[in-house]
Amino acid sequence: MNVGTLVEIHNALAQKLAAGDERGAEEILHKRFLELPEKMQGVILGRSYVQAVRDEIRRTEVATDVLKKGVAAMEVLELLKKELVKGAA
Repeated sequence: MNVGTLVEIHNALAQKLAAGDERGAEEILHKRFLELPEKMQGVILGRSYVQAVRDEIRRTEVATDVLKKGVAAMEVLELLKKELVKGAA
């Protein structure tokens, strides 16, 4: 790979990221990935994989938290129902 191509890809990515266009940067990287040196490809893939795992962990933690709160709410409702039934009797 020549340095000019690497600089060109870097500048295009930096421009998209500076503009807050993460999706555009991902598209550039996707289109030009094979032009990068193999070692750099490996680093990018490794970091992308780790980030994807972290994102999945965060989503799982949020889902678990929502489920726990839902169970707690159901338990409270069940206790209130029992109290209402006792009061009506």
